[in-house]
Amino acid sequence: MKSLLESEGMLVIDLAFGGHISIAGADQGYYLQVRAADQGRARTLLWQNSLAKYLLQEQS
Repeated sequence: MKSLLESEGMLVIDLAFGGHISIAGADQGYYLQVRAADQGRARTLLWQNSLAKYLLQEQS
């Protein structure tokens, strides 16, 4: 995902890194953030590439 977003000229920030194992049944993950100005375009790009299941809902 990161390389896809970067290939479209978006700045991607790595927020947290998880391990490659599962602890107590919880999967560890990798979180990325894009600039607020790029969020709409990033969501669209991920939907178009069948990666929407990895999107997190924004918290209000």
